[in-house]
Amino acid sequence: MIRTLLVVAGLGAACSRAIADVPDAGVTLAAPLGSFSHNVHVSENEIGCGVCHPNARHAQVAGLASMQTCAGCHKFVGKDNADVQRLMKAFEAGTPIEWPRIHRLPDHVWFSHQPHLGAGLDCSACHGEMKQRTLAVQQQPFTMGFCVECHSAKNAPTDCLACHK
Repeated sequence: MIRTLLVVAGLGAACSRAIADVPDAGVTLAAPLGSFSHNVHVSENEIGCGVCHPNARHAQVAGLASMQTCAGCHKFVGKDNADVQRLMKAFEAGTPIEWPRIHRLPDHVWFSHQPHLGAGLDCSACHGEMKQRTLAVQQQPFTMGFCVECHSAKNAPTDCLACHK
């Protein structure tokens, strides 16, 4: 009996920790480079999502562009911008820019961008219209209900093992 209570208490603590680490929809975190703008990159310069999030089509996590990718453009573009100058200084020093994690699911959920993008789902379905945004914000709640509703609407698997591995 005591062992069962300890296991239940431990699972409860783990679940509350996992839930506490998941940002609420609508939460915006500051970018380490204050003037970074998705709007400028995506709308004005027509840079596709995959350039800055190179792993989305083939990995579980979308990832971020390498400093080398950013520097490849910014050694020519925006050189007068103070944030671009900070970026280039960090690149030359070999110091990575630490971007805050905006989208996070609980640890017990398995998610991969690959099947979603492979099925033709547009990034904006979950992430909103980044073309109109300066900073990233978690657009959707990424709750089980949100995911099951989307899966049901698109006739995607809704069995437990689709997401809980």
